[in-house]
Amino acid sequence: MKRLLPLLILSLLLAAACWRWQSLRSQDEWQIAWQQAQFRAPQMNRESVMAAFHQRQRLTDSVPLTFMPDLDLALKAEYETWRKQFEKGETDRQARLTWQDQTETSLKQSIRDDLRSQAWLEQQIQQKAAPVTDAQALAWFNEHAEQMRVPELHHVFHLFLSRHDPKRPDRSAEIQALHQQLTRGKASFADLVAKHSEDSRSKVRAGDLGWVSASRMPAEFMQALERTPVGVISPPIETKLGWHLVRVSARHESRLPHFVEVREEIIAMLDQQRREAALGQVN
Repeated sequence: MKRLLPLLILSLLLAAACWRWQSLRSQDEWQIAWQQAQFRAPQMNRESVMAAFHQRQRLTDSVPLTFMPDLDLALKAEYETWRKQFEKGETDRQARLTWQDQTETSLKQSIRDDLRSQAWLEQQIQQKAAPVTDAQALAWFNEHAEQMRVPELHHVFHLFLSRHDPKRPDRSAEIQALHQQLTRGKASFADLVAKHSEDSRSKVRAGDLGWVSASRMPAEFMQALERTPVGVISPPIETKLGWHLVRVSARHESRLPHFVEVREEIIAMLDQQRREAALGQVN
């Protein structure tokens, strides 16, 4: 027993040293990952980078050493995308590499590692989940068509007076005067929009707002809009934004879409679901 005790202590010290080395190695890899993330995608926060780092670690640990896909073209494209971010050219790129304690070689290796992990993951997903078929998409459509109902649409032109001018808190008289000019035929809608409308985006298009639905507009605006016949100038409409005169040039009633209209959208949604399920199996 006395002889075994020193061996046991030595084993424990070696295990502790090994664990400490692995921990420091992991910390070093995390710091490198964080630096690279700041370098390649500065908008990412630490939480999202940490989550991606741990997922990448799990994925990288499971990639077989024998898995060696041809990544040269993908690596070149990815590196070129990164390289073109720097308007000042080579000097700026080299300065950023130095600041992040990187070299072109280490950066390319990092990109290659990411691409290799992604390629392996994609291979696993393809093996674990068959592609979505038209029959599956059609079956989903037949069961959930109401969820994809096209809302009532209105092609709208408007003249707008804002309520944000503190010197003119109430512009009811102004909008009424403009409405009278239209109803009496003293001016065209396009002319009054060009002279008076304060919506700069639609003003340059003669007041054209395009096709709108209830999901895009204030409720009080839509209520008045729905009461306005096609081709008729609405009475003044007051909203939280200001005052409007509206002309509806066309209207499409709400309807269920045809399958061909939404086929690609459904396939993309079902494909994303199968990929997420397969990813859960891989991890």
